Amino acid sequence: MIFDVDLTERFLDSKATPEEQERLARAFAEYYPNASAVPEEIQNRVEYIAGELSLETIMVWFKRYPGLPRFIAVVFDLLELLGAFEEDDWIVDNLRTLNVPEQLRGDWLKNSERAGLAMLNVHLNGAVSHRRFPYAGWLAEEILQLLIRACDGPRGSKRRRNGFRETLAEALAALRENAAQAGVTFSGDLPEDW
Repeated sequence: MIFDVDLTERFLDSKATPEEQERLARAFAEYYPNASAVPEEIQNRVEYIAGELSLETIMVWFKRYPGLPRFIAVVFDLLELLGAFEEDDWIVDNLRTLNVPEQLRGDWLKNSERAGLAMLNVHLNGAVSHRRFPYAGWLAEEILQLLIRACDGPRGSKRRRNGFRETLAEALAALRENAAQAGVTFSGDLPEDW
């Protein structure tokens, strides 16, 4: 599908049918975001398509299709969220009151929840970028659950905490549902080749 140059160009020109857009999204998701472990011709096609689209455009495209495309989009949304937190955000203050799960403590730096979030972001980004989806899904699930727990903390208005909790719960449900549809089983075991 990604070798169908005519389809790819029609898609990039916004002229592909909805069915063609879906087929291309599913084929593209099989190699995105990192196609380095595949034959060079596939890598070149993935890089060409990705080079013609912004990350935001790719994620909007992926969100339309359940399974692997939407799973990848949910993880990228979480990465964007983690990168947006500031040290003085109410959610970061609330994280200070939590015991971090044992599995995440290696990434959680003492006395700086913002730095801990940044390290989790780095590891999650690496996992999804290298297509280690079982680990990426597990880590995303753990982070979302941690953030949901932080919504019970004392900082932030009740409306803001409840609204954010609802957004996080929706993301967690979407992560699980789309991982299941894509056949991704979460695992906290770091891949040996990573």
